Amino acid sequence: KEMLKADICLVSDTTMISEKVPSINCGMRGLSYLEVKVTGPNKDLHSGHYGGAVANPITVLCEMIASLHDADQKIAIPGFYDDVVELSAEDRAMLARAPFDIDEYKEFLDIDEVRGEKGYTTLERTGIRPCLDVCGIWGGYTGEGAKTVLPSKAYAKVSTRLVPHQQHEKISQLFADYMQSIAPACVKVKVTPMHGGEGYVCPITWGAYKAAEAGFAQAFGKLTQAASLTACKQHRNDFFRGHIQSTSCCKWIVPHYWNAAAPFECGSNIFVIIILPDIRRNSKGQFAL
Repeated sequence: KEMLKADICLVSDTTMISEKVPSINCGMRGLSYLEVKVTGPNKDLHSGHYGGAVANPITVLCEMIASLHDADQKIAIPGFYDDVVELSAEDRAMLARAPFDIDEYKEFLDIDEVRGEKGYTTLERTGIRPCLDVCGIWGGYTGEGAKTVLPSKAYAKVSTRLVPHQQHEKISQLFADYMQSIAPACVKVKVTPMHGGEGYVCPITWGAYKAAEAGFAQAFGKLTQAASLTACKQHRNDFFRGHIQSTSCCKWIVPHYWNAAAPFECGSNIFVIIILPDIRRNSKGQFAL
């Protein structure tokens, strides 16, 4: 344990704004990942014999999933946004200064339009707002050819991305309670939390961040994007409370302020803890290259 002790966690599963715009991600959105199981009849049935008389779990599950967002693409689960701090107009204007081309974004993804929570930009939706997505859905017969099955069960995998102050255990419970509340009597619903993690924000006035910033400046010959977006507002103490200390003056990294992966997330993402021998504390306890 003594050999593995470190002052810094370096996560390699993040991005830069572009190859020409050096940037450091100083936060990550959290995660609550769940599986939903909807059960109808006690076995698969023949649709010719039972179709139209017995609830189809796949249909019911789709209806339930469709109710998770309202017409403005806001998550409809009661209490979901209770712990979300709204950013000021000044903060949002600062975030909008990041280099971002919506047309290039759509072309890269081969989509005609973006879609998300009304009243927020694409950068805000992916960086400073929570979200809910269905990661997978299945049930019944999915093989080649035709099989007239009215399935007994249907399943979905759901992820919610969280911002600081949102606790994944609380969100998981809110999700489970909501799914139970909207389930019709013709089916049984089971929600199983898979894993989760809290959102995190690092103050970029911190010495370790400054050391990384200096390294970027040396490598790229210019300051990082975060260094050019400075904000000094006392209210950020409320925003960061419980996650970081002494944030009356902080800078923001964009566009993915809380980026895609949650700390300690399992699966295809990578979380790396690295002991950095070239970053040391000086006699004042500060980090330095």
